[in-house]
Amino acid sequence: MAFRSARVFGMVRRGVSDCECGMGLAVFPVRAAGSGAWEGSVIVTCSYEELAALRGGAEAMLDAAPDTRVPEAPGPARTALELLLDRLSGDLSLSTLADQMAVEHAVGAVVGHLRSDMEACVVSGHPAAEASVAAYFDFAHALSVLERVRVVGSQMRQMAEVMTGTPVDGGTIHTLVFPD
Repeated sequence: MAFRSARVFGMVRRGVSDCECGMGLAVFPVRAAGSGAWEGSVIVTCSYEELAALRGGAEAMLDAAPDTRVPEAPGPARTALELLLDRLSGDLSLSTLADQMAVEHAVGAVVGHLRSDMEACVVSGHPAAEASVAAYFDFAHALSVLERVRVVGSQMRQMAEVMTGTPVDGGTIHTLVFPD
């Protein structure tokens, strides 16, 4: 664990994330040397196609009728999906670990739905059919966002450990804020 903390500490000293350019992740918040001002933020950037895929999958889950093959979202999952839909107008800004975990859970549910939709399109038609290809790209776009949200969560946990000097616990996920 000391090696991971040292690696994260190096990122804090430089003030950049090693994923900043390659995966659509923004810089973590760091304090500027000699000042109390925050610089940077925890933002998962999303393309139009990624947002459209997540929005379509979440809406399909929320609008599912009991007699369709799409499972209706249960109470807590429904709330998480509704909150996710409200955020799908641009990049995802994550201010706490609890916020990140909720977004990860909701995006994971959408990815699961889109995966089953893609599989159904392939099985019921042809793998190269337009519907199958479109379903694949929706799934792939959502999966890409899920991976970035997971990476951000891992890095937020590492930063929390460095900043507090203790492992992340139930209180830390709600109280440690990563400001925009």
